[in-house]
Amino acid sequence: MARITGGVDLTGAELNDHGSLIVVGASVAGDLDLRNSRLSGRLDVSSAVLQGDLRLDGAAFGQADGISLRASGMSARRLEFSPARPPGRVELDHAAVAVLADRRGAWPASSGQVTLDQFTYQSLVSDMSVRERLAWLATGTPHAEPGPYNQLAACLRATGLAREAGQVLREKLRRSARTRGRIWQAWGLLQDITVGYGYQPGRAVAGVLGLLLAGTLFFSRVTCGPTAGPCPIKADEHPDWDPFMYCLDLLVPLISLGHDTAWDPTGWSKTVALVLIVAGWVLVTTVAAAAARALTRP
Repeated sequence: MARITGGVDLTGAELNDHGSLIVVGASVAGDLDLRNSRLSGRLDVSSAVLQGDLRLDGAAFGQADGISLRASGMSARRLEFSPARPPGRVELDHAAVAVLADRRGAWPASSGQVTLDQFTYQSLVSDMSVRERLAWLATGTPHAEPGPYNQLAACLRATGLAREAGQVLREKLRRSARTRGRIWQAWGLLQDITVGYGYQPGRAVAGVLGLLLAGTLFFSRVTCGPTAGPCPIKADEHPDWDPFMYCLDLLVPLISLGHDTAWDPTGWSKTVALVLIVAGWVLVTTVAAAAARALTRP
């Protein structure tokens, strides 16, 4: 294994005639600086250990076997990745850097052209938005591997961006649901709509309040009859009619306030009552699933 006691400065260098720079397994005590360089082949720093930075700002890569940068298993203090133009395939699986510094438009745009499995970094320096970073992850995880999403979320959370970290983990669950059967896809869609996979609990609260308001308005306008509203099951044993309490009792399936069992819906009110009961169970189930996920989230 090659050992370089200092840094390597190839700023502005040109490697022509299909020239590749191979630094596989090398130990470099300083930076590997390739800013504004021109390579007609690829850069291969697989398993290299850089005590300094890998600087690729302004570099132009060629390709060898379709690969522009092979950095699998590399470790470095900082990876500066802002090449002159998007390169070919970039392999970063199992690489580790303290800082990833990049910019929008720097990475290959085609799916499968970036490998990110177990690529770790502690902080980001970038002008990319969360939406753009998610597109980067989608490009680098064609099989919806969860690890890169967990890594990005952990990095964002460590810098105080908890909301953005939630967006990343929510997208991870979305992609995971799409790879499964139709039942799991439907269940995932339901959780996404109702509680945002647990990262938007306000949706569940808004849904309950909306259903409660709509149900209360409906039942406040109907009266007992064969085609209208609920009638008492026992004429001499029932609480006073309260449309709000009745709807609340239907929507909350885990407790009974004594109103849903005292009144028998008729006509259209039976359909509305059934909708409220089903909606209540759906919300309780999805909230429980989201809560369980929150206890085990990375």
